[in-house]
Amino acid sequence: MMQALVSRRLERCHNIDDLRREAKRRLPTPVFDFIDGGADDEVTLADNRRAYGRYSLVPRQCAGLERESVDLSTTVLGQQLAWPVFTSPWGLQTLIHAHGEVGLAQAAHDSGTAFALSSFSGTRMEAVAEAAPGPRSARWIYRTPAHSGQPHAREPRARSP
Repeated sequence: MMQALVSRRLERCHNIDDLRREAKRRLPTPVFDFIDGGADDEVTLADNRRAYGRYSLVPRQCAGLERESVDLSTTVLGQQLAWPVFTSPWGLQTLIHAHGEVGLAQAAHDSGTAFALSSFSGTRMEAVAEAAPGPRSARWIYRTPAHSGQPHAREPRARSP
């Protein structure tokens, strides 16, 4: 029943702004602000919105084209992906969902794409690697004085197969 309710809500969402409005309505304010915001003074976030705002996605239908006949596979960072989209690294995903990084890594794996783990993750790198065995880019590491050197010590145990 809950799945049907979520599906109905998502069916009403036709673009990113619709999804954003639904998230703002449903999530506690601090959680929404964490997801919706950017780092520091949000300059990069504003630049990205401005840059992507210059483009439109125009829906088109491919008459007579079967989904299975289109090959979206590509190679990204030396890894074969089923489609050219992969997750970017962002930390503390367990604030958003109980399964956090493990859940997103599994979803990425199940769809045939890569998952990138942030060094600000609340989940151990080995746990994510065990839950979703391939393709991944866990080597994108943000260095801070508090974390300097720590991710490198764990990296070999969580490499892609």
